[in-house]
Amino acid sequence: MTEVIGELIDIGIEKPSNFLVVFVKWFYIDFLPFVILYIGLPMFFLGILLAFAFAGGTLLFMFIFFIFMYYFIKGTIFKSNPFPNKIK
Repeated sequence: MTEVIGELIDIGIEKPSNFLVVFVKWFYIDFLPFVILYIGLPMFFLGILLAFAFAGGTLLFMFIFFIFMYYFIKGTIFKSNPFPNKIK
């Protein structure tokens, strides 16, 4: 990688007008595919895994919440006394 940058600097010193053409060619043909392949794709797949993890955690929380609320409401309704004993 440093060798390529060194070559780019040499070309820029020799022919400044040709530097931009060589740099753009290096950037789009050598550097960008490397970044996409070795950094972009793993980050994309890690993002997919994180999305599944957050979705799974949310679903688990919802199921636990619904089960808890079912038993809470069931216990509240069936154990409550709408006609309490009168205080004497």
